[in-house]
Amino acid sequence: MNHDTGRLHRLFSAIVARSRLVIAIYAVLLLPSVWYAIRVGQDNSIDRLIVADDPDAIATREFEKVFGAGEYAFLLAEADDPLSCEAIKKVDAVERAISTIPGTSANSALSIFRRAKAGFDATPEQCEAFRSSSRAPTC
Repeated sequence: MNHDTGRLHRLFSAIVARSRLVIAIYAVLLLPSVWYAIRVGQDNSIDRLIVADDPDAIATREFEKVFGAGEYAFLLAEADDPLSCEAIKKVDAVERAISTIPGTSANSALSIFRRAKAGFDATPEQCEAFRSSSRAPTC
């Protein structure tokens, strides 16, 4: 028997003989470990993921200067006829309500149409104009 093998044998024999003590130490260390693990934050910002002088990071900062950055929420409106005047009025009302909240804005086909036409009042005529502009051209 090798001298090193004898040491390992004695070490593992001692661990097995004191298995309850090993489990107790593990249990005592487990609780603070879980507490510290839960407190670890997550930051996926571009500054933490890519070095500052990376070309992609520079391009991202330039993009954010022009278009801004923020949190986004996606709202889905369903209707049997999404281009009916009633559905358009309801979506328009939701977008107008969203725009009253400071720091928020709505971005949809309707809001783009509103900006392109310098306004939108959800009248039957304007609903028809929006409907006709929203249809895909036929060949």
